[in-house]
Amino acid sequence: MKTRSFISTILILNLSLFAVKAILSFEDKYFEREIQKIVINDSTLFKTIDSIILNEMSCCYYDSSKTLIFSFFRLPSYQSESDSLDVISVEVIDKERVLNFEEILTFNYKNHFYFVSYRSSNSKFITRTSEKVKFVKIEKLLLNEDDSGSRYLFYYNGSNFELIRYSKSIYCE
Repeated sequence: MKTRSFISTILILNLSLFAVKAILSFEDKYFEREIQKIVINDSTLFKTIDSIILNEMSCCYYDSSKTLIFSFFRLPSYQSESDSLDVISVEVIDKERVLNFEEILTFNYKNHFYFVSYRSSNSKFITRTSEKVKFVKIEKLLLNEDDSGSRYLFYYNGSNFELIRYSKSIYCE
């Protein structure tokens, strides 16, 4: 009987040590990352950001851990270059997730950092600076990536960004 009790105790201790080791091996790892800062050339973009944030505040998932990532691109016209359409895609995304993207730029607006796809760096709406911003990124084991953010698509009419499409998150009212 003592042998059985002893073996049970050893087994429980081993399982406990295994569980502690597993938990410690998945602890968060912190890394510093520098991202090139940009300047927004068209202040009408700030009105667009304000309207997106106001809309997103009605969503149950939206909090200070979320940010916006912008992609600027030009849709060519078959008729002439002057008829090309400037388009901006905006996605609400978790800040920790966007910091894992390789090709991003950043800007600060109202004490919050927003991000721009690196491929957008030739856009007339932004200018690169030599300044870099340091971010601390946390590497976590993500079992379930949060893909709950809304998506917006705007075109620039020469003076304002006009909404073309809004893909509302299922978590918004």
